[in-house]
Amino acid sequence: MYALSTTREVLKGRSQVVRNAPQQAITADDAHQIADPWCRCRLLALCAERRSSEERLPLIDAALAAARELESPNRIVSVATWPIRVLAGTAPGRCADEIRRLIATAETEPHHLRRADALQLLAAATADFPPLLAMIAPALVEALLGGRGTRIDRCIHDTFDLVAMTHPELLPALARHHRAGERQTRLLAKALVVQQTLSSDGRGVPEA
Repeated sequence: MYALSTTREVLKGRSQVVRNAPQQAITADDAHQIADPWCRCRLLALCAERRSSEERLPLIDAALAAARELESPNRIVSVATWPIRVLAGTAPGRCADEIRRLIATAETEPHHLRRADALQLLAAATADFPPLLAMIAPALVEALLGGRGTRIDRCIHDTFDLVAMTHPELLPALARHHRAGERQTRLLAKALVVQQTLSSDGRGVPEA
């Protein structure tokens, strides 16, 4: 059994269990027995990746349930991105339902940076699936525009291309919200290029 019984063991064992999982050939039964929901979610998602589409869904459901055991909205959403990444390529319709629930969970996080961090991970997990990414981008931008500081600026920079994929009309506001400087100048220029490209293609850019 891979149960982690104490807080010290959890903190020490998370990275070790996940790092060693491929070498130890962790089974779904092993993963179900892990006491720590963080590790249980991660390893159930890893097991799901190795199964056929039909066999994946129960493991994904169990992984998402494990994520919901965590104590804060940020952690629930962040950890759930592992099974979401698998679910997106397995059952996009079901994944959309889960994303709606996770966005609602993220919106209960009062701290804008923690909310943005979680939604950034969720967006990255769906980057190959534009209809799913499009569900997340507005909430991510809202979180970013609500915060200030170096880490918010970094998150704006790191998510700019993700937002551009589905909501290019939101790019100028994101760029303007970034701290003034060379990086903001590059973001403003990139936003302008995206808008010009869409206009030249005849698609136009909706107003934010």
